[in-house]
Amino acid sequence: MSRNNKQRYDGALEYIRTKISTNLAREIQLKVTTTAMEKSIGGKISLAFRNYKDAGTKQQHWAVRALCMCQEVFLKNTDVSEFVRSSVNLTTTKDFYLNKAEDLVKKAIRCYEADSTATIQELAGIGGNEMLTTDNTPYETSLRSDKGMGTSSPVCFHAVRCWLYKAGFVSLRWMATTGYSLTANNCNQILGQGQIITPDQIDNIPVGYLFNFHAQGDQAVTHWGISLGAGMAAGSNTTPGELDYRNGKKPIFTTFDRGQSTYGVFDLTTAYNVCSNKYQLGDVKSGKVDKWRDIVIRQINPRAVTTYF
Repeated sequence: MSRNNKQRYDGALEYIRTKISTNLAREIQLKVTTTAMEKSIGGKISLAFRNYKDAGTKQQHWAVRALCMCQEVFLKNTDVSEFVRSSVNLTTTKDFYLNKAEDLVKKAIRCYEADSTATIQELAGIGGNEMLTTDNTPYETSLRSDKGMGTSSPVCFHAVRCWLYKAGFVSLRWMATTGYSLTANNCNQILGQGQIITPDQIDNIPVGYLFNFHAQGDQAVTHWGISLGAGMAAGSNTTPGELDYRNGKKPIFTTFDRGQSTYGVFDLTTAYNVCSNKYQLGDVKSGKVDKWRDIVIRQINPRAVTTYF
């Protein structure tokens, strides 16, 4: 039976409401505020001419339409960066999911909201075992089970952002909006301020908590990662070594258990000592002054951060 665009929109929304999440359906309705918008989306999620007529099941077809709806509503909205909006192609989505199992499509749809069952133990497991890639996040086909992390700029807070997504603490729509805006200047505001601790408490940062070293009064001079417990952590773009300016400029190094600077598992205390020296002002490093710049250590429980969704 041929459907009009409004019926197609209503059917996809009902699929999300009944098969996925009433909250996600509500978030879509908050974005789609007019009948004209509903009809426009209904036209864009049509599967005509994509070989679905004799493939799969009716429910699988509704699942693909629902996934396309999420992409159209959340990834091609004006609050998303132009780069993301222009890179997402619904034709790619439709072609990729042709003949894929309905349950797989459901997993892709569920990526558009945070997982209430996400645990810090799973976050630590992902951070400790997922090598960094420099591929961009494949929005059309992204699943949390995908290997690698997908960031074109492999810096510390971008890796943490991707691990949070893979573990379920944040959604793909968070990745495309709040997460995409992440920079050195705002990472504490977005990833969390957490609790300030002292250097002798580093070994006690709980498993799965984020950590953050930053210069006193300057949160843009920073390093991020995920605690694996017992004073070990996983991180990206970790500085491997520095000169110790308080001890005759003797070389000091981050101790890596495995991996290296681009991605590695390392000892937090040695990384802190390296960052403490790296973050010193030029006058200290040149010997003109001996006033040492304090370094702040933060531990952040991702369950307590209010900027995630």
